[in-house]
Amino acid sequence: MTEQDRELRRLRLRALADPQRAGILERLARADASVGDLVQELGLAQSTVSHHLAQLRKAGLAGLRRAGRHHDYFLIAGALDDLLNWMQELRELRMRQGWAAEGYREEVIRGFLEDRRGVLPDHPRKREVVLDWLCAMLDEGRFYAVDELGALWSTHVEDWRELLEELEQRRMISGNGELYIVSR
Repeated sequence: MTEQDRELRRLRLRALADPQRAGILERLARADASVGDLVQELGLAQSTVSHHLAQLRKAGLAGLRRAGRHHDYFLIAGALDDLLNWMQELRELRMRQGWAAEGYREEVIRGFLEDRRGVLPDHPRKREVVLDWLCAMLDEGRFYAVDELGALWSTHVEDWRELLEELEQRRMISGNGELYIVSR
C-alpha cells in the first residue's frame, strides 16, 4: 500500500467521523440528491451542505453528475468497499495475532517466569493470562486446602494469599476459606 492510499483512507475516515457528513452519505445511499434536496431534507444551511459535499468528494466517498443545469451527488460504493476490506484485514490480523493467541500467551508466561519477582503483571491482559495459567495448575473438580494452594503457587507468586483473594473475586475459584475448587 502506498502512502497516497494510506492518506486517502485517513481522509475517508475523517470524512465519515463527522455526523453531518455521515448523514449526507446515509441520504445518498438511498438515492442521488442535489444540494437543494439535501438542504431541504437535512435542515442544514446550503453553505454547510456544499462544504461537506466538497469534503466527501475529496475523500472519494461522493461523486457529482452534471446534466445540464442539474447537479446530483451520489455515493461511491467502491470507496466504502475499500474501507470495509481494510477493516476486515485488520480484524483477521487481530484474530491471528490477538492477545489471546497461543504465541502471546506463551510470551507473557515466559516473561512472568523469567521476571522472578513473584509479582503479577500490572497490564490487565497480561495479568489475565497469568491468572488463567495459575488456575490451569489446578485439577477441575478437586478440592484444594489453603496450604496446598500456597505450596503450589508460592514458587511463582510472592503473595499467594492475595492471588487467592483475586481469583475468588474474579470467580475463577471458589471456596469457604479452607477448601477451594476451580470455578471455570
